[in-house]
Amino acid sequence: MEKLLQKAKTFVEDISVVTSRPPLSDVEFRNYLDPGGVLCRPRELRYACYHGGIEPGLRKVVWKHLLNVYPEGLSGNGRIEYIRAKSKEYYELRDMWKSAVQNGQVSEDIMCVSNMVRKDVLRTDRHLQFFAGQDDNQNIAILFNILTT
Repeated sequence: MEKLLQKAKTFVEDISVVTSRPPLSDVEFRNYLDPGGVLCRPRELRYACYHGGIEPGLRKVVWKHLLNVYPEGLSGNGRIEYIRAKSKEYYELRDMWKSAVQNGQVSEDIMCVSNMVRKDVLRTDRHLQFFAGQDDNQNIAILFNILTT
């Protein structure tokens, strides 16, 4: 038993070492970019985030890098254009299947996906404020559209 307690204590101490640095700040994040805004040190960025986290206001930007949303080598302006193009593509695809549903031209594939997504979306945890309320919650509808698309 004592051996297990020592192991647990060591584990807790190890965790405090892993998270002992402050969260990644905007100033520090810019150090991982070259003058053109291209991410040039992705491994070091991942390491910094793993060991200290990310300041809340910066998460939206940094997580896109951590999840490899952007193709390698994009500048700051390139990333903005890339996201605009992907957003436009999403709305075109979403409008395409919605139009098919409204016109009664739903393929079996769209129907199958739509039914599976609807079941999952309706089971979303309603205790979370974001999804609270009835099935007509706007965030539920947005989640349904994203997953179906």
